[in-house]
Amino acid sequence: MNPYAVLNIPHNASTEDAKKAYKKLANKHHPDKGGDEEIFKEVKKAYEDIKNKKSGNSHTFHNHNDIFNFYNTYARPQPPPTIKINATITVRDAVIGGDKVLGLPPNYGKAQEFITVQLPGNMFDNEVICFPKTVRGIDLYVRFTVVNDSNWEMHGADIYKIQKVNILELIIGTSILVTTLDNKTMKLNIPAKTEANTKMKIKGKGLVNRQDKRMQGDMYVVIKATMPTTISETLKQHIQKEISQK
Repeated sequence: MNPYAVLNIPHNASTEDAKKAYKKLANKHHPDKGGDEEIFKEVKKAYEDIKNKKSGNSHTFHNHNDIFNFYNTYARPQPPPTIKINATITVRDAVIGGDKVLGLPPNYGKAQEFITVQLPGNMFDNEVICFPKTVRGIDLYVRFTVVNDSNWEMHGADIYKIQKVNILELIIGTSILVTTLDNKTMKLNIPAKTEANTKMKIKGKGLVNRQDKRMQGDMYVVIKATMPTTISETLKQHIQKEISQK
């Protein structure tokens, strides 16, 4: 370590000059004022070395490479430490948001350490969210993967509700109540002779772009036909009659 480089003073500087430089840097880097403790120790040691040298005490100073090493380490801005992890969420988590428990890898803390974060809602698949100073004052970056299930799917800004409907109701037409992700219900009219796997669009009920509220997706109700549990003999006869007349 070259003490003159640490204090940013010339080699022929006086003890008084070194003292002034030390006070200035010590005040800037003091840990009690939010400074870097390691730099504070470097500054303090540099001043002590110069003071001892001026008073006649001999110390061995390192070569000029120390000047380069110091500036390379401290003068150049260092990126703050961050933690980056991946996590999976449901379609409901992505759209509605709310509390989410995340597990941290062992190398970021104790084994099986968990934290709770607040999801913002209206999150897209593979989106990275920053939770500032979440883990011991360190920013946490999480890449979220949205996992579809048997009831809900998400594709881009659009969400898909898988809705089972009796095939007989699809033949004659019906009205059903559809439950949305926020637990609201809405009436959906299904016309007669609706085919299985028909997608019925509900405009503006998909994801909303958090940066531009005017941009939003849609919700689609995907009709899945189900067979009735029982079929009366009368109905069978009617169906058979219709088939025979074709």
